[in-house]
Amino acid sequence: MENTHLQEEMTLSKLRLTVMFTTWEHPSRSSAAEREIIRKQVEEWLQQGIIREYSSDVASKVVLAKKKDKSYRLSIDYRILNTMVLKDRFPVPLIDKVFDKMQELLKKDAVFKIEGAQKQAVEQLRAALQEEPVKKIWSQSAKTQLHVDASKHGFGGTLLQQNDGKWHPVFYWSKKTTPQEEKLTSYVLEVKAAYLATKRLRHYLLGVQFDLVTDCAAFKQTISKKDIPREVTPWLMYLQDFIFNAEHRAGTRMQHVDSLSRFPVMIVTSEVHTQIKKAQQNDEHLIAVRELLKQNPYADYVVKNSIIYKQSTGAEEVIKHLESWVTIFGSPHRIISDKGAAFTSHSFKEFCSNNRTDHIETTAGVPRGNGQIERVNRVIISVLSKMSAAEPAKWCKYTLQVQQAINAHVHASTSFTPFEVMFGKRMRNNSSPELLRILQDEMLVNLQDERNQIWQEARLQIKKAQDNYKKNYDKKRKNHHGFQLGDLVAIKMTQFIAGRKLAKKYIGPYEVIQVKRNSRYDVKKAADFEGPLHTSTSADFMKLWRYAHLEEDD
Repeated sequence: MENTHLQEEMTLSKLRLTVMFTTWEHPSRSSAAEREIIRKQVEEWLQQGIIREYSSDVASKVVLAKKKDKSYRLSIDYRILNTMVLKDRFPVPLIDKVFDKMQELLKKDAVFKIEGAQKQAVEQLRAALQEEPVKKIWSQSAKTQLHVDASKHGFGGTLLQQNDGKWHPVFYWSKKTTPQEEKLTSYVLEVKAAYLATKRLRHYLLGVQFDLVTDCAAFKQTISKKDIPREVTPWLMYLQDFIFNAEHRAGTRMQHVDSLSRFPVMIVTSEVHTQIKKAQQNDEHLIAVRELLKQNPYADYVVKNSIIYKQSTGAEEVIKHLESWVTIFGSPHRIISDKGAAFTSHSFKEFCSNNRTDHIETTAGVPRGNGQIERVNRVIISVLSKMSAAEPAKWCKYTLQVQQAINAHVHASTSFTPFEVMFGKRMRNNSSPELLRILQDEMLVNLQDERNQIWQEARLQIKKAQDNYKKNYDKKRKNHHGFQLGDLVAIKMTQFIAGRKLAKKYIGPYEVIQVKRNSRYDVKKAADFEGPLHTSTSADFMKLWRYAHLEEDD
């Protein structure tokens, strides 16, 4: 360009550019790995015909943005070049929706009625709509501002336009943050709030000059920076389609939009509270728990604001219960537990250290590591199921009775009751005969199940040992000779005879008189020698006679 201050219009790829100066940006310093990614992407675009080599006075730097799958997306920073583009003007809708509240009356199950409460609500709504600031209808030519704010609870935005020298709201927007978004920094949340608000109001803002107002000073600086954080790069690239000036205001002047970023939490909490309350009123099990709580405290359940809550089983709650037991029974020698978060926490380890208690963690998926508790749990579940067979929803009212019966029941393994083992005397109780009978039957069933399980494990061990014996035996065993009826054989002496230690190991001849399965044979004497007249033997202890006496002679 001969004159960098010369303004001229030119048409390039159907874009009208106002060339104010020659823009050429130095490339950012990249690592070797990043340069390799850029090189491969450029080569791919060249092969596909997406780009071509060209020499120009305009140069924009490339930006690598990490995607969700940990790979990189190659983007071009056209922010400076975009300031030279004359945007196309086109009309936008005058209003997004008209009286959204009217849609509630069009729903299928909606009941339309006008009574005292409804009339009062209409009057209150009418008065609120007439008070300042009054919401105005969108105007394409009016001065426009978009105020945005974010918190860990949600995003908020307000679209305002100037009318008669005053600013009036045109559109309110808010959105609750996700659990992942709650962990983001305040700066990232503010940038995302601007992105989400402009995306929601795109049909209003695209092609219109407006001020983007936020209480985050870093956001305004980011718009003009060359090096921007990668995690906000996609959102800032999206904002390049809009014509706006970033403006910073103190948080005290942004309370109107700050409330929107926190208001979704109140709405969701109210809806969830109502849904939970309604669901609990239809749950038979919780109805029984609620009845028990009316009389006495029950387990870890509490009622707050008409909703039943299960108290936390976190480390603090576990330690609280353990400390109450320590004051009665003393510090335990050891505690056996699973690998729950409450038992692996630092506070729980500190509790065990202070009380000189050994903590043993069971292996995941191996419940027998804490077999005593598993066994008792099986008994409790079975007994409760039988006791509440007529009214399954009211199983809760039998828990204390079952607990007392178990503590007063004589265990076959100790011949004492748990209460007697603990306190040295039998418990006085009035457990019903029916409950004791059910408990006795269940104990016998569990004992038999445990015995059967032991037998099954013993069978498996025996089978495993047999397989090992067979494997070792087969390594040394030779294929036997298939003997036939009438064959003369020598059989091995299998009985020890005093004074015959140096005698021959094989005697015979014997005649095979019967062939049995598994290489077993019946034989009888075929000559006059010292030995049994008839006997049975196996192929392992037999040799053909014509070879046996020759081997003995050798």
